[in-house]
Amino acid sequence: ETVKNLIFVIAVVIVYRFVFSLSGLIRTIHYQKIYESYLKGACNDFAVHTAPVKKLFQQAKVSDIVLPYTDFVGGGHFRVTNVSVFENMANTREDTVSAMQNCFSKARGTFRMNILECLSPLYWVQLVAFLPSKLCEYFGVSEKKFAPKIFQLLYWVLTPLLLCFRTQLYDFIVQLLQKA
Repeated sequence: ETVKNLIFVIAVVIVYRFVFSLSGLIRTIHYQKIYESYLKGACNDFAVHTAPVKKLFQQAKVSDIVLPYTDFVGGGHFRVTNVSVFENMANTREDTVSAMQNCFSKARGTFRMNILECLSPLYWVQLVAFLPSKLCEYFGVSEKKFAPKIFQLLYWVLTPLLLCFRTQLYDFIVQLLQKA
């Protein structure tokens, strides 16, 4: 019964990740086609799609790009600032268009990689073996810091011990609960 439940949970996680990644890839291709038709003049307003495209890039972990922008302010003076590509994705300047196409390519690559990882047993073995590091990374703690390394080491030491002595540990916990 427990094994069936575990297999069911694992299958749900794999299917969810696969469907999420496939959906991300399909949406990326969809918005990239809209963007390209906007650049050709077939679509009038790409700014309407800014929010979903930004969310899609965030899901693919594609970072915003900051481009330098020089503006003539008059009297022989220029103003140099930096502008966000994600906030100006409807702009048709050559550097913005090139950066946006690069972002779409990165998103497609990320979602495609995630789909392939769903099908790879090596990915899942590595995920289980390095679970504490992956969790720390998920919560925004760099794996280069000291805490994730300690968690990882404890995980590698304690997991085999807990598996070997799980019956004794279970009996001990039951005894503690009976005394309480």
